[in-house]
Amino acid sequence: MVGMNRNKVEIYPYQEDWPEAFHNYKKSILKLTGDNVKVGHFGSTSIKGMWAKPVIDIGLGVEAKDIDTVAKQLNKVSPRRFYHSWYGDDTVTFFCEKDKRLTHQIHIMPYKGAEWSHIFSYRDLLADNPRVAKLYMGLKLGLMGGYRRKLRAYTQAKHAFVNAGTLIGFEKYGFPNAGKDMVAGMRANLNKEIYDEIKSNLEKQMHKGQLFLFDELTTVLR
Repeated sequence: MVGMNRNKVEIYPYQEDWPEAFHNYKKSILKLTGDNVKVGHFGSTSIKGMWAKPVIDIGLGVEAKDIDTVAKQLNKVSPRRFYHSWYGDDTVTFFCEKDKRLTHQIHIMPYKGAEWSHIFSYRDLLADNPRVAKLYMGLKLGLMGGYRRKLRAYTQAKHAFVNAGTLIGFEKYGFPNAGKDMVAGMRANLNKEIYDEIKSNLEKQMHKGQLFLFDELTTVLR
């Protein structure tokens, strides 16, 4: 199953058809762009066993100078797009819908740039470490009660944990183009107050037995 109301937070158990959906979207994208792009599946739907919003996140890695060209090639995919530079790279995100339900998001960005490194290092960390993936899944399920109709707030509530995992991913996988300033800034923001806030949420919304997983994650950074 793929697709959700874009104004609600809907999380479902892992679906075996998510990888197939990604590969089908990938084929459609490459028909429009040609083979001179790198295409990757990221986000929770890319992690086997992970509960997730049923929306396929797709990263398109290109030369920075080619972002606008590739965006024009994808014009017919969706009229809804968002330009941003959260990690210092210009990125274009297309929101793709079917029957008024958000099905997949295509993110065009510099290949192996700061944003590419950010999202794929976190994906690799979750894929390689079931204990961290279990904690992240518990956090998402715990947040569901208070954020079911607040998608942006739900995403922000996960932000500090995702940044912590991303920083570990940088150190573990050594993405060369992540940017020293970016890593230093992330580390500066991961202070004791942020950790305590996350831990407090976990104590309210998760089984206490899972807290040791959070402590294991943060020990890497302290």
